[in-house]
This record gives sequence, C-alpha cells and structure tokens, in this order.
Amino acid sequence: MKHPLLASSSLAQVFACLSITLPLCAQSAAPPVPQIEAVRSMGTVTQNPLIYGRDGTFSAEIGGRSYWTFNDTAMRAYNVDGHNFISNTLAWTDSLNASNGIYLNHDHLDRTGVPTEYMPFTAAEKKFNDVHDPNRCTANPATTCGEDYAIWPGPIVPIPGTTLAYQFYGKVFRGGDIQGFQPLGGGIAIEIGGKFFRPVEAPGTSEPTLMWQGSEVAYADGALVENGFLYALGCQIGFLVENCRMARVPILEVLHKQSWRYYAGGESWSADPNTAVTIFQGGAAGNSVFYDKALHEYIAVYSGIFSNNVYYRAAQHPWGPWSAESLLFVGQQGATGTVNYAALAHPEFEENDGLSEYVTYVQNTGFLQQALQLVKVTFRPNR
Repeated sequence: MKHPLLASSSLAQVFACLSITLPLCAQSAAPPVPQIEAVRSMGTVTQNPLIYGRDGTFSAEIGGRSYWTFNDTAMRAYNVDGHNFISNTLAWTDSLNASNGIYLNHDHLDRTGVPTEYMPFTAAEKKFNDVHDPNRCTANPATTCGEDYAIWPGPIVPIPGTTLAYQFYGKVFRGGDIQGFQPLGGGIAIEIGGKFFRPVEAPGTSEPTLMWQGSEVAYADGALVENGFLYALGCQIGFLVENCRMARVPILEVLHKQSWRYYAGGESWSADPNTAVTIFQGGAAGNSVFYDKALHEYIAVYSGIFSNNVYYRAAQHPWGPWSAESLLFVGQQGATGTVNYAALAHPEFEENDGLSEYVTYVQNTGFLQQALQLVKVTFRPNR
C-alpha cells in the first residue's frame, strides 16, 4: 500500500517536503477530492429541434444568461448558405435554474431562422471555402473540392467589469482527400455588442489571427478568471493522455502574447512557454476548471480518454498541485462502438454555492448525431 503522501504528490514534491518544515509541507500537498453525496441523471439538454447533433459545450454566464459554444453542428435544415453541416454554432438560455433540466431556447440564426456560424471567417478563408464548397465547387484540381477551414470555439470568458467576453478558438483544415483534420493553431476572439471579432494576434505570420501556431501548445482547453488574471489550460496529446499545462495573463492584456506567463513549477511563472510543466493529465475535448465556493477548492472536470468515465480533481490554486484523478460518474453508453467525450461542468447553474454542480457530456447516438446528457452531482461539504 502506498504512503498517503506518495499517493497524492509527485516524487519531486515528496523530496521537497523532506527538506522543509511540516507546516510548509502540508501547504504544498494537493487536497483530497470532495466526497460525492449523489449523482442524478437529468436526461438530455433540450435544444432547437433543427439540431441533429453538435459538440463542444463550453458555457459561461453573461448578463444573467448562459451562453453555450459548439463545434461541428449537423442540422435537419439547410441554412441560407445552403449548408446543413457547419463548424460552429452558439445557443443560450434565459434561465439559470437547472433543477428541471436545461433548455437552450435561443440560437444564433440566419435570416431564414436556421442556425448559422457565429465565429467569423477572414475574407481569405471565406473565399477558399466558397471556391471549394462541394455544392458549387470551382477549385482546380477538382480533388480539392470539399476542403475547408473550420473554426472550433473553446472556452468563452466574460471580462469582469465590462459587457465584453473573450472567445478561445481553434482553426483546422480538413475535407477533400485530407484524412481527419489538420490543426493550424488557436486564437482568441473578442465579443462586443453580440458580435465576435478575430483580431490580429501574430502580425507578419501566415496565420495572423492565431496566437498559437504550428507545434505551439494552444492554451484553449479550459479557462477561468481569478484576482485579475485569466488562467488557461493548454493540453498536448501523449499516449492515451492529454498533458495539460497552465498559463496566465492580466485580464486586460489577454490579446497580447508577450504578456502571457507559463507555469514552470513551484512559485515560478516564465515568459518562455518551453518551461511550462504538466499540472495534470486531462480529458478528451476540453476541461472545466472553476472555483467551488462551498468546497473552498478549485475543481477540474473532464472526460476520460476513450472512456465513458467522467473524472474530477481538486486543488487550492488554479495551477495546483492537483489531487489524483477520481471518478465522478460513468456516462451512459452511446451508439455501438462509440465513447462519450467533452464532459464539462457549467458552474453558472450551481446550487448552494456549488454543493451541487451540473455536468454535461456528449453522447454519440448515430452518424453525425449527438445528445448532450445532463448530470447533477451533489458533493458533501468539506469538513
């Protein structure tokens, strides 16, 4: 049986603790995860009946509403551009009471009343996508027909003291003869007056709107705001794991890459992203990281890799040290041969200051069809 310290800390933490006093050692250890009182399946999130399936599911409260961002979206109707499959959509609800479920009763729509993309394309991206649109392709060679650029949104982060919000996103290249998709990088858009803009963040590069490009880790896998800083997770794929690092930046300097600092361990933050250390191994298609007021801890929630399990961790600071991975619940099995993904918490719906939290996960139910399963998790108060 492992010593408790070895079970909850890295070897580096153990050796550090051997050389300092006991109180300091206790402060550096990860806290235990809160105990679970109850887990209740709430059914699926109710959406626009035109939606056949979509994933992503980051959300945030803005002006008393809960806004949800989605990636690829399949629909039962064609929008004004002649598409029934688009790379991103936006929905929201007027109610922050989830005790009887969640109903996303609004969508970003085109003039025909069908959901349409809310994240803007640059003029060059739009021209490329139009030329290669398989419904009216004029590309040469013809084998490139169907290729397109897709914008996949990530966390949406309200800017405290304003009516604005940051929107993290990734850009990918796919379609035609391309196998899967090619990630091109990540950027941060800004929402002003209900419209989203993608500012230039890397002038002089081939992808000027992308803050992180090529092999750089994009810090767009989870985010929160604390004490004037925005903290963001950047996760990199390993063998059956997602190695997550953390960066921070003053909340009003988010769009300036030179202002970002990367957690390098201990009390150290560095301007060099290559010094960033893994703070925990996270989940498939994003992570929730938030402060739970009732538990007095930061909580991370995410999907297991190639698994229906949903996990959680706890920490006293956004950068950790984080507790060992613990099972939150097991999601319902989807269509044969599929696994769930994109488990995320939605703290804007919390009850009793966070003793009860609501979590969704994406369940594949058929070809390009997904259900957003909703689960209520109630914790026991920390003693």
